[in-house]
Amino acid sequence: MTKKTRKRDQLLHQYLKQLHADDWHRPMAYKEETATKPIKEVSDYYYAQLAFVLRNNYHQSLQQTANILGLPKGKIFRLSENYIQEFNTLEAVQEAISNG
Repeated sequence: MTKKTRKRDQLLHQYLKQLHADDWHRPMAYKEETATKPIKEVSDYYYAQLAFVLRNNYHQSLQQTANILGLPKGKIFRLSENYIQEFNTLEAVQEAISNG
């Protein structure tokens, strides 16, 4: 191990220790400060919106929608069961994704 990597590992260990201490000693404050959704939940939401637009507006089948989005058709089906359509066009979905 070089001196540079050893220093980096020590810093990473220190940062992880501090994060763990904050989460352990102030769990509610830590959770209130981080009001973000998990990436998987956000990506599932937007995949569902894209699937709705493709299926309802462009009359694509479940298999065609799965091929376009690159997802298994079972996942497309589950997403359509878990979410409701909130966008009417692909441009609206794209704008929502780019604006966060």
